[in-house]
Amino acid sequence: MLYLTSTLKSFNIHATDGEMGKVKNIYFDDHDWAIRYAQVDTHKWLPGRNVYLSPSSFTKMNDEEKYVEVNHTKDTVKDSPTIPADTEISRTNEESLTAYYGWNSYWRAQNLWGAVDRPLVPRVPVQDEEKTGVRHELKTNENKKYDLLNESEAIGMKIHGHDGKMGEVTDLVFDDDNWKIDYLAVKVVRVPVEEYYLIKSEHITSVEWMEKDLYVDLNANYLDEQTSYETKEDALASLR
Repeated sequence: MLYLTSTLKSFNIHATDGEMGKVKNIYFDDHDWAIRYAQVDTHKWLPGRNVYLSPSSFTKMNDEEKYVEVNHTKDTVKDSPTIPADTEISRTNEESLTAYYGWNSYWRAQNLWGAVDRPLVPRVPVQDEEKTGVRHELKTNENKKYDLLNESEAIGMKIHGHDGKMGEVTDLVFDDDNWKIDYLAVKVVRVPVEEYYLIKSEHITSVEWMEKDLYVDLNANYLDEQTSYETKEDALASLR
């Protein structure tokens, strides 16, 4: 099912033995545009901790009651490797978390989630690597480079076509089956109204994060030929 990332940030996180916090921020990579981590605000339950969970731990999204179920106990999360506050998620941090939780190493192999295409597919056991060919894939692609960005850095970015500006990013649309960002929700201001459009993430060619500029392989008048919506929620509803 498709969701706005802003909606996910309103969801609580439920461990197998109780509620443990709320989604504080979302981190995605700038290569495949897939959500890699949810940063969890653990409130008073676990003060002073910077908790990150991968969609590889998510078992269910309850849209009606606004929570995400994870397949860990609160103690498991409590004992996880610590990432200091105000610190970027480094590859070393990711490797520590992946080893601890048993997640797939998404930065290895060709698929969206490493050796598999969805985050909840079990990691291939080491003893099966030679039989499945995964060992060769991991070795071949282990140096693939990704940068992780948080959702707040993407909102407000200016979108540029081949020949001019097109609008700005107002939200991101992801699929909770593979946790890939499939669309950019784009706001265009034409005084006195605001209009909303959708652009597929596959059109992104480059991003200048410091300048807050995003480039797509489309002409600037592309949106003039697309359906406009009064709100980004209306745009999302058109996809469901």
